[in-house]
Parts: sequence; C-alpha cells; structure tokens
Amino acid sequence: MSDPYARPSDPAKRHSAAITDGVDRAPARAMLKGIGIDDDALARPLVGIATTWIETMPCNWNQRELARHVRRGIIEGGGTPVERPLSPARRSPTRSSSSCAAICSTGSSASSAATRRFPPR
Repeated sequence: MSDPYARPSDPAKRHSAAITDGVDRAPARAMLKGIGIDDDALARPLVGIATTWIETMPCNWNQRELARHVRRGIIEGGGTPVERPLSPARRSPTRSSSSCAAICSTGSSASSAATRRFPPR
C-alpha cells in the first residue's frame, strides 16, 4: 500500500483536498475508506453526483441510470465519483407533481397506481 502523505496533492483537488488531505483529515478518510474508496481514489478529485432517484416516483425513475452514466464519465475523466441522494420535489403525499401528473395520465396500470392516494383510505 502506498503512503498517502508521500505524494503531492493533485491540483485539480482544490476543493476535495479539504476533506482528504492532511493528518487532521484522517477521520474523513477513514469514513471514505470504510465504504470502499482506496488511497488511489482519494488521490483524485472527489466529484459529487446528486440524484433524485426514488423507486416510488415514476418521474424520477431514470435518474439512477443517468447517475451511472455520470459516474462512468467522472471515472474516465480522472475523478472519484461520490453519489448523494436528494429529496425529490413533491407537492403533497396525495398528488404528484405537475410533470409527473402529465406522465402518469397515460392510463396504464403502472402509472395509474402512481397517482392513487397512498396509503389508501
């Protein structure tokens, strides 16, 4: 295993170096290593991927696949991807957003189920 302190920080890490570089950042590195990020990945810039994917909202269903493509591009570009979920925008638990309502008005059983009251009364 290489010594992470022996190599100079990548100039492209101007933001992520605050999290990964230096003896005082050992706890942050330990957390990242705990999820499988190794020293070589920590030596590269960390690039965040924010996604609103959620299994229960058909409007955001494609976001997981989109995040996979973004992740691949970050790796190919020399970075280390770090995915983070965001709460999808919603109007209320009983009504879908206007964009989702347009998509869900197709009448198919899967999309009709998405517009029903949850939980049912």
